[in-house]
Amino acid sequence: FVKPSTGGQASVITGGQVTVRVSTHAPQYSVRLIRLKRSDVDGNLGADQATTTVTVGAVNAGNFKKAFHSDMWRDGAPWASDLATLALPAGARPGLWAAELTTPSGGRFLAPFVVKRPARTGRIAVIANTNTWNAYNHWGGGSRYYNINPFPLDLSYDRPQLAAAQELADFHVRPATHLTRGEVYVSTWLDSLVASNAAYDYDVHADTDLHLGTVDLIRYKVLIIHTHPEYWSAQMRNALDTYLAGGGHLIYLGGNGLYEMVTANGAQMRVAQGRPNNLWRSQGRPERAVLGVAFETRDQLNGLSSFYRVNAKHAFLTSAAGTPLNVSAQFGNVRGCNENQMAAGWETDENGAETPIGARTLATAAISGGLSHCVYYRTRTAAGQITANGWVFTLASIYLGGALAIDPTLQRIVKNAIDAGLNGVAP
Repeated sequence: FVKPSTGGQASVITGGQVTVRVSTHAPQYSVRLIRLKRSDVDGNLGADQATTTVTVGAVNAGNFKKAFHSDMWRDGAPWASDLATLALPAGARPGLWAAELTTPSGGRFLAPFVVKRPARTGRIAVIANTNTWNAYNHWGGGSRYYNINPFPLDLSYDRPQLAAAQELADFHVRPATHLTRGEVYVSTWLDSLVASNAAYDYDVHADTDLHLGTVDLIRYKVLIIHTHPEYWSAQMRNALDTYLAGGGHLIYLGGNGLYEMVTANGAQMRVAQGRPNNLWRSQGRPERAVLGVAFETRDQLNGLSSFYRVNAKHAFLTSAAGTPLNVSAQFGNVRGCNENQMAAGWETDENGAETPIGARTLATAAISGGLSHCVYYRTRTAAGQITANGWVFTLASIYLGGALAIDPTLQRIVKNAIDAGLNGVAP
């Protein structure tokens, strides 16, 4: 697994140092740091930047490090590193990176982390969901979902990201993915925008950076939260509320977002109690009041998906060529990287009683057991006044990013929203 040399959480500044800690039965292994990108239509991953490969031979009796005790899910893996820290180049691009570990027999493991700039230079901020990676990580015998221990659960950040790494493997199919790999689908598409025009340059921050207060969101014109941003702390919610009250522009492209409350420190993420008491809506701060939508537990399963049907015309909703989509028009029906499914599916969010006043449901996707809504609303200041040009735009589905990767119409719709945010326009 990867640790920044400056702390226990999952982001490293460009030009910073990275410590890689490895346990393997292989007689030797090689490691390099790579920036992840989607490399083919099936969603397999390659690298668009990489450091020099370093090969490590057997140390002492080998490179295998035992489990010290049964609570390493909580306490982390205090393994020694077999090699010196690796330096990210000063020109490393922000994004989702990984330590790529390979063995002579063909083994491969990707340990993901986030690279960020030491200071803001872009106009778009993207949040990586490292808390969600951690919640689903069952390495060491415990996760948010597989744990025989009572609450509170303290899940260490300092351990191999087993669930995320399993998704990062080269499946050569279109697998269901909601962790790092799913986020790479979105970032690779954003990279294509940057390649076409540097004005779309973006920064990436781990959600733990937002928790620690090291991200000044108000400096960004557009904020993108996507894929599966399920686990949020009070500090993160407060930062987002402040950003929106200040007239920011939020694009939400995920499912089951801002769902469960956590606390965090430099080493662990705490889930204090079970559901429903630990949900944000049970704390009097429903996620629907921010996103315009929320996840409701229904009979939603992987492998079920649908397209969106337009309910109301809107400047964001156009064809790939820019022609406005009329009421009843369909979009999001291109099969994406997630299990060859359309844009709306897996876990999806829908509007409801707490949806902000004035919110418009622009489109609806009906899936067996649930709905996915496309919602737009104008934000309000802390005093309750409509902000000058602030808004929230949502396309609420975990499958959305996999479809966005290859669907020209979805790409144009999201680009329309980005353009409006960058230009301070509120249609």
